[in-house]
Amino acid sequence: RPWRPTARRAPLYPALLSFAAGPEESPGRARGLNALLAVLTILLAYGLAARAHSSLAGLAASGFVAVNSALAAWSGTVFIETAYAFLVLLAAAALAEWSLRQDERSSAVLGLVAGASLLCRSNLFAVPVAAAAWLLRRQGRAGGRAAALLLACAALPQAPWTLRNALQ
Repeated sequence: RPWRPTARRAPLYPALLSFAAGPEESPGRARGLNALLAVLTILLAYGLAARAHSSLAGLAASGFVAVNSALAAWSGTVFIETAYAFLVLLAAAALAEWSLRQDERSSAVLGLVAGASLLCRSNLFAVPVAAAAWLLRRQGRAGGRAAALLLACAALPQAPWTLRNALQ
């Protein structure tokens, strides 16, 4: 069952499925979670493109995401792709906000979102390190606190899983 925790796969998606499926382990409820994440991904695509360019760009981006055959195919299943697509766009939104501010708050949010995405898949592993390096390069010592906060917040969501795996 995909909602059972194991050290062989990252824990975020099985935990979300377990929460959605409930005590009776309903696959229908788990598929409902994926459908909800697909809708949220479409809305997030709109928000990102509209903020970056215009409402028309937001409509185009959300339309492209909505008709994406992979998102449509996976949203009715209990596979990880829909959740990860949402997390990637959420990380992109956090990165976009961080690129405008590069302060402690946006660094912490970016770190937490990137760290959470690493609990689903490891593809974004370089984002916190690259952003912290960029911050130090642009701001020097003044950016040190925000860079450290970004890295610490990226590690924070992974700490329980790392401890669990170390103890087992």
